[in-house]
Amino acid sequence: MQAELDTLKAQAASPRPKWPVGAVAGSVRTILEGAGGGVLTEAALGWLATLGG
Repeated sequence: MQAELDTLKAQAASPRPKWPVGAVAGSVRTILEGAGGGVLTEAALGWLATLGG
């Protein structure tokens, strides 16, 4: 999961991302919310909130 978050972070920082970062972040958020709680899930959701605006 850390690798996926690192990829999202790199794409979010890119002036020309390869794919729509906001849409991907929204999809990942939906998956994580369905997966249930946990410290890692909560941390990832917090970070994804910064991508989605």
